[in-house]
Amino acid sequence: EREIAVKKYVPLTEKEYGEGYEGLQLPAMPTTRLEVQKTKEHVVSWPKILQRPLLKVPIGSKHDLKGFACGVRSAIVQVEGQWYRLKGCGNNDIGFPIRCNQFNREIRGCMFPQTAAREL
Repeated sequence: EREIAVKKYVPLTEKEYGEGYEGLQLPAMPTTRLEVQKTKEHVVSWPKILQRPLLKVPIGSKHDLKGFACGVRSAIVQVEGQWYRLKGCGNNDIGFPIRCNQFNREIRGCMFPQTAAREL
């Protein structure tokens, strides 16, 4: 079963994700693949600070926004009087570590289009 699950991992490409990501893999979800159309259509209606990538940082670090951790890869922040749950904003407060094992290398702490769509 492990070998079947490993075959579902999707390798990243430098063309799509940038230098240094070649060969890393997206987490394999135990479900059928969900195709997601990438669009920025609705992002323009979000508060400006939420229109860019955000990362959880340790207490006492310089930051632009106050919030609190809500799970390993999530955070809760208040912007303009509204509360938002941010998904994939770092693994605890250590950023995006690479987890390696005998089968693969994967990024931890972040969301990708197909994983984020399942959270909606």
